[in-house]
Amino acid sequence: MRTVKDVIRHDRATCSTAGVRGLSMQIIQEMNRLIPGGVLVGIDDLNITGDSASVNFFLQPQAKAALARSIQRQGGTLAINSCFRTVVQQHVLFSWQGSSCVTIAATPGRSNHEDGYAIDTPDFAAWRQALEAEGWDWFGPGDDVHFTYIGGGVRDDIGGIGLKAFQTLWNRHNPTDLIDVDGRYGEETAARLDRSPADGFLVTDGSPTPTPAPTEPAPIIEPSATAPSRILKLVSPPMRGDDVKAVQQLLADEGLLSQAPDALGIDGVYGNATAQAVRIFQLHEGLSVDGQVGPNTLKALQEKALPTPAPQPPPVQPSLPDGSIRRVELQKGDGMGAWQHLRDDVEVLQTTLQNWGVLPDDAPVDGQFGSATEAAVQSFQRLRPADPNRSRFVPTGLAITGVVDRNTWAELLKVHPAAIGMENRTPETAPGIPNGFPDLATLLDKARIPEAIRPFAEQNLPLILAQCLRDGVTNRKQMAYVFATAEHESHFGRFMIELASGDDYENRSDLGNNQPGDGRRFKGRGFVQITGRINYSNWSKRLGIDLIGKPELASRPDIAAQILVQGMRDGSFTGLKLDDFVGNDFVSARKIINGLDRAQQIANIATAYAEALKA
Repeated sequence: MRTVKDVIRHDRATCSTAGVRGLSMQIIQEMNRLIPGGVLVGIDDLNITGDSASVNFFLQPQAKAALARSIQRQGGTLAINSCFRTVVQQHVLFSWQGSSCVTIAATPGRSNHEDGYAIDTPDFAAWRQALEAEGWDWFGPGDDVHFTYIGGGVRDDIGGIGLKAFQTLWNRHNPTDLIDVDGRYGEETAARLDRSPADGFLVTDGSPTPTPAPTEPAPIIEPSATAPSRILKLVSPPMRGDDVKAVQQLLADEGLLSQAPDALGIDGVYGNATAQAVRIFQLHEGLSVDGQVGPNTLKALQEKALPTPAPQPPPVQPSLPDGSIRRVELQKGDGMGAWQHLRDDVEVLQTTLQNWGVLPDDAPVDGQFGSATEAAVQSFQRLRPADPNRSRFVPTGLAITGVVDRNTWAELLKVHPAAIGMENRTPETAPGIPNGFPDLATLLDKARIPEAIRPFAEQNLPLILAQCLRDGVTNRKQMAYVFATAEHESHFGRFMIELASGDDYENRSDLGNNQPGDGRRFKGRGFVQITGRINYSNWSKRLGIDLIGKPELASRPDIAAQILVQGMRDGSFTGLKLDDFVGNDFVSARKIINGLDRAQQIANIATAYAEALKA
């Protein structure tokens, strides 16, 4: 039996939650059992298209009716690539956060994708007018495929109902391991989600519960008291009105806005200060951080304004094995100069900071830890004082240092600090030059290596030489050409990660880049700059390491040396190998890597190394 935990462990590279579709269908069916008349209805009887293996075509009844009117108004077929998301799908994404697939995810039960009145369509430009005419609000350029139904008559408690549905299902099939049916996502529920069968619980005949069929629309549900008449967001001209002022008052009561009637307080205008206060509130409450006031955010604001007998414990990340998330302590200057090898780690940090809303969206994600990144880290640390309601995983709070230590990573990724395993910041010390070869200084002097490259060659040439000997590349002319290739392609590790963003590789079928984000994820890395999902996958199999889940490993010097030497030895890059050329023909040897591009220049470098390697 494949469990949800198995999906979390093995499907991350696909960035798809299709592996839990069976359990998702059971949860939807149970949600409709819990609410008289049902809470979700199938929409696949409408004129729509999409991937039924990964999209749950269900909405709340009023949202479906509005969608049907929009389709009738527009005519034609509406493509939908996201609709209702179940709690188990959100749990999978929540568990993947901090990876190259998902940088950050809302707590299950609190994501705006679990509402049952939102859709994503790639044809947003053509359909926007028809959708808006029937009460569907367009998110805007920040998420241009996303529409939320705000026409009224919908429930705002669907996330909690989804949690109760799962808890009820678990108890039905596990009578000796009962859990509370409270609609809350805590460690108890998270652990049972992990252990649940991804294809769904078996019924008495040994088969999973069948997929729920589309149902007739349920009776109209009275609008919730918290349902907004519109979604408040940044637009030009700005939104104004009493609903804006009411939200500003709630934010001011939380200490996030001034009480004064001005642009930094309660002025009835939804401007930058209000949007930023909303983002901070969403961040604190485990909501989707988008700076917009929709039903979930409005409900959370109103609930904070109500007196409560005692604070409820905050939702927490499911327990993870100690050290299961590997991270490096980062600080200003990382990703540059001698710390170039940390560039991938800094890119992950920058993306995570942007998703938390503390690093501006237009700030470059360049893998260089400069002043802007340091300021963003400090801003995040200020949001995590010694208050267990705000520092959820480090109750003592974060020190405002600008350094991303274990505790800061824990709060960024919403996990307990013990789950973060800290790796060494400095690359492993390279082996020395073995007997029978010139000493390193003499070798580099004779090879006439440029001064800008020399520090990197001092670190990595002995490592590559050791790999050559380990892999049977003992011909010194072949070694010379390997060294020349490393010097030319990456300056011996000075540029272990391609300087370009990788966007030009997006959707390149020849590289196997068939998933969104593959261009950046699988851009050039290592001494020889391997590129594309196909190459990362092939080297994962050859080396027995997960370069798909952690592509940054390809820039680690010891792994990069294996790829360089074994690839040139075996003809892995172009089909041509060292033994095909290297005798005296250093020019033609360039075909091992890239045709005859810069062939004479690299041949000259190889000749210098060949002379330097003579005993």
